[in-house]
Amino acid sequence: LQIEGGVRFICHTYDEVFCFTDKRVIDVVESYQLQDLEDRFRYCGYLMRPLLGKQGARNKARMRPDRETRILSSVGGDDNFPLLKIIVESKRHLKAKAAMKVYAGMSLSDAKFKTLQRMATPGVEVHRFTSRHFQEMCESDIYVGMGGYNTLAEILRSGVSSIVIPWQLGEDEQLLHARHLVALGGVTRCIPPEELTVK
Repeated sequence: LQIEGGVRFICHTYDEVFCFTDKRVIDVVESYQLQDLEDRFRYCGYLMRPLLGKQGARNKARMRPDRETRILSSVGGDDNFPLLKIIVESKRHLKAKAAMKVYAGMSLSDAKFKTLQRMATPGVEVHRFTSRHFQEMCESDIYVGMGGYNTLAEILRSGVSSIVIPWQLGEDEQLLHARHLVALGGVTRCIPPEELTVK
């Protein structure tokens, strides 16, 4: 929508535009100055599978009430390596008994993946991928990740307590999206990258 001629393209090509978000979170018309085309936009909510929820996942996993806190994080790609290092490093500063599982993605270079594995302290597992990502998110107490659409939709679907770090260079869409969801109670906390510290 921001490219030259984008508004004209919409006007002459489409009768309706379906937005897979909630207007309370992202007002597409207002954000992209499309007031002249407002009557063509329809908000459909987030595109996701039926709700499972934290309690349903925990019951399925048969978790004991005295278990340690489970923290899950999934941040992929070479560009996000600095964030991955901060997440892995943060475990050593936690006072509570916790187990952390970090998924670094298939596109992270082998050298950087091995660096993360060497950094991992007891209680931290570093993997590339899992086919059970959403199930593990539901089973976790805290999820730490970036603010992309799919991630935010899964946070809403699972109901997991979440720390969202909008790691999007040169754009503020993730930051705005996450902050609006914090205000509405869908995301627990949003931390901009410049505010990240490991203490």
